[in-house]
Amino acid sequence: MPKLDTGTLLLGAILAAMALATVAYVAVTAIRGQRRDAARLGAIGFVRSSFASRLDRTIPLNEVLRDMTESLRRNLGLDAAEVWTASGGALERTISDPERGPARFPLTGPEESIVAHAPVSGIAWAKVWLPAVLAERNGATIRIAPVSHTGHLLGLIVAERRAGAPALPTEADATLKELAREVGVAINNARLDSALEATLEDLRQHAQALEASRARIVVAADAERRRIERDIHDERLWMPIARATGALGNTSCLVGTPEQVAHAILEYYKLGIGSVLIRGFDPFNDTVEFGRELIPRIKAGTIEIDRSLSPQAGVR
Repeated sequence: MPKLDTGTLLLGAILAAMALATVAYVAVTAIRGQRRDAARLGAIGFVRSSFASRLDRTIPLNEVLRDMTESLRRNLGLDAAEVWTASGGALERTISDPERGPARFPLTGPEESIVAHAPVSGIAWAKVWLPAVLAERNGATIRIAPVSHTGHLLGLIVAERRAGAPALPTEADATLKELAREVGVAINNARLDSALEATLEDLRQHAQALEASRARIVVAADAERRRIERDIHDERLWMPIARATGALGNTSCLVGTPEQVAHAILEYYKLGIGSVLIRGFDPFNDTVEFGRELIPRIKAGTIEIDRSLSPQAGVR
């Protein structure tokens, strides 16, 4: 066997070490890639298991968002997590873990549009567009995920780590992006539900007002009916017209169809009234109508009454 000199052995050792380092680098790179992929899948799984699956309209949205904020802080190892909501030209911190109390600052229309379309961003972006969000952070590292729906800003999700703590891994942005999307849908649905409930309540109030008005009309109609009934002295004798026209003496008013008025007069005839004075507001036309419609019925009625009372009686 030939002997290898020292230089050859050294070169071989170097080449073997380089090959081993290359294999190790490839293996480490693959493992890191797998971990990144697992982190991304884990982030989306966290969103779906801890938040999206709880989006039931029977559970108050604030309760779900509070649970989501606590879970976000715990799963990503944050020092703080916050939810801000946008309405009325302002952003307001509504939920925070740990509790920090409310905060509010105004936004212009153009600023809202820019924030709504922004990706998950950090301090540099916030210094330009949302400097108020950085107040009292004491140098903490933050990631901001705008919450929007169909291009309209609905709020923010803020993830924070204290100054000096390791920065959030880039994979955390996948979680924040997915959360922001789900929260945007949830907030939009909650606002639609609120608007629908307000409309239904308005309709209920209108229905109640109409029912109350209807009840008042029924009561008024009953009262008027009773008042009219008090003015009816027999089946057809009604006095308000006589009062309204200032008529005096023997003026009264029998109201009804020719058959009804004739029947009322015949009732007086049964009581022994032998003559009736009839006059109207339009003497000529009333005389014609009385002669055609009323007097024949009265005459026929008296004959029938006389026959029923005494077969031998004549016509009065």
